[in-house]
Amino acid sequence: MSSSHHLPQEKKRYKDSFNQLRDLKKEIEHLHMLLEQSRTRLQKDFEQWMAVMTRQQQQQQQQQQEGGGATRSAAPGASEASPAASVVMQSPLSALSRR
Repeated sequence: MSSSHHLPQEKKRYKDSFNQLRDLKKEIEHLHMLLEQSRTRLQKDFEQWMAVMTRQQQQQQQQQQEGGGATRSAAPGASEASPAASVVMQSPLSALSRR
């Protein structure tokens, strides 16, 4: 095969590959944008959930102080779960759905 006949085929192959890569780049950029939006939404949702959990914890502490600090029945030597543990145990979605 002569090089003059081979060159147009190589140019076409190059252009096809280039166009395919350009399309992939657009798709990757779009997916990157969606990822950033999701990351932002996740951060915002977490912050809202944390605010709800903090508010609930403060209300519970305030109610306990107002009620004379009613004691819970616990086995001797058993430690109560920390307030942070109760925050972690609740689902962010359930907390937001109660709003």
